[in-house]
Amino acid sequence: MKDGRRLLIIDNSIDQTIYDPVEHWRVHADCAVDSVRPPAGEFPEQLDRWSHVIITGSEASILEDYDWIVEECRVVQQLAKQQMKQGKVKGLQ
Repeated sequence: MKDGRRLLIIDNSIDQTIYDPVEHWRVHADCAVDSVRPPAGEFPEQLDRWSHVIITGSEASILEDYDWIVEECRVVQQLAKQQMKQGKVKGLQ
C-alpha cells in the first residue's frame, strides 16, 4: 500500500471450520493483510512490518496450559512496546 499501512491478524482459532477470523476480517481491511496462527505454532518474526494488529479470540480454554499462549503473550508485550495500534476482538468465549 502507498500509505505504508499493513495489518497483522493473530488468529487464535483452534478449529477454522467453526470460525475463520482471517477471512472474516480480511474483507474489511483497506490495506495489505498478513496472518499467523499461534495454535499452529506460527508467530510473527519481524514485528515492525505491521502498522496495525488484530488479536482474535479462541476456542481454547483459559484453564488449559498451552505453550503457544505463553509465546503469544511475549509477542503482544513486544507489540505494546512498539506502541502499535491494537484492536482486540472477542472470540468464541
